[in-house]
Amino acid sequence: MKKTVAILVVLTFIPCKGNESRESGVNKMHMSTQVQEAFLHAWNRYKKYAWGHDALLPISKRGKDWYSHSLYMTPLDAFDTMILMGLKDETEETSNLLLNNLTFDHDLSVQVFEVVIRIHGGLISAYQSDGDERLLALANDLGKRLPPAFNSATGMPHRYVNLQTGAIRDSLNNSAEIGNLILEFGTLSKLTGNNVYYEKVKKAINELYCRKSDIGLVGTVINVETGEWIQTESHISGMIDSYYEHLIKAALLFDDEDFRNMWESCITPVHQPLADTTVDSLWYRHADMANEAEKCTVFGALAVFNPGSPFTGRRF
Repeated sequence: MKKTVAILVVLTFIPCKGNESRESGVNKMHMSTQVQEAFLHAWNRYKKYAWGHDALLPISKRGKDWYSHSLYMTPLDAFDTMILMGLKDETEETSNLLLNNLTFDHDLSVQVFEVVIRIHGGLISAYQSDGDERLLALANDLGKRLPPAFNSATGMPHRYVNLQTGAIRDSLNNSAEIGNLILEFGTLSKLTGNNVYYEKVKKAINELYCRKSDIGLVGTVINVETGEWIQTESHISGMIDSYYEHLIKAALLFDDEDFRNMWESCITPVHQPLADTTVDSLWYRHADMANEAEKCTVFGALAVFNPGSPFTGRRF
């Protein structure tokens, strides 16, 4: 039996046995049918107006690619959802599209973070959902093209890498993009037996962690060549959020004691300098990573990972 490592928590589409929930009186079968219909509405419009492109522009009704060649982002995003919904025809059609057309042998300078979470993660979840070894081969091919990004003096990745030449650019990266790569790279290591992926990202995260301030906070932007902080504003929202989020996820998924220790040492600093309260709620502000000086009290949408994380400091 093939061993897999789950990397995503999803809301599974499962038709219920009864029409109504005893607790709420909600017709779950009707709701699930509506969800499937909404998905198919969007998917069929993508097929009609943007087939083979990364995305659909719904107002102009045309396709758009992020780069000069399509990387099939929408089909990859949708593939495991089709499987969960039992949409066999759509699943087969999308599988054929990807396997017959998707290639990474292009002279493209791509953003490492976005390609990992959208393309790399999409291929891994597609393989784990479908079991087709060709999907894993595509994920492995992409995985082999991304490590040059980590060729910096610190081991933290540059933001962009060329998929064909390995050329890198943009040495100013943010904590979120550095800390966000471990689930996909780590899972690829588990599936292929090649631990180099896991080791590269773990080293990068550790280098970022070691550059936290004396009060335990990380900043927003860092130079991956010099290790110098360029923006020292600290918070749990966009440009930092994924750093905290993936420390706990990596600890749980890979049972890695180092990630456990990093996570637990981050909890108190997050709660003390950053946590604040309003009349009736807990809030997280922006503050300087070195001296706790308040910068602003804006709470961004990307901080939504926080309520679902065990921010208690206990072991798990």
